[in-house]
Amino acid sequence: MGGRLTGQRMMITVPKDVVPLVRELAEMQGIPEATLVRNLIKEIAPMMRVAIENLRKLEQGDTIAGLMGFSAAMMRMQQDLAAQGAESFDEISKAILEPQKKARAKTPRKAPKKAVS
Repeated sequence: MGGRLTGQRMMITVPKDVVPLVRELAEMQGIPEATLVRNLIKEIAPMMRVAIENLRKLEQGDTIAGLMGFSAAMMRMQQDLAAQGAESFDEISKAILEPQKKARAKTPRKAPKKAVS
């Protein structure tokens, strides 16, 4: 682990149906639940900035730029999250499958049975 993290604590309420997902994913990655949630928030921070910029444009009356920018930001966020999900799934799959492959490679193969006629 690195140095002490700095930041501001926040109280959040996680929906009941999301809690098991957070727990399982954190366990699979071998990290605390709070670390997982913090990492997820850090990942979407750039999209939050874009959303804030475009919402400010809307508040200032620049409707076209604000709506187009906001819509584009939301589409980009969905694409990024999908890509990250696929990447995470790939990492998790490798973490699960690699030990199984190594174990199979160490196990001696049995000779095939001869057919009896």
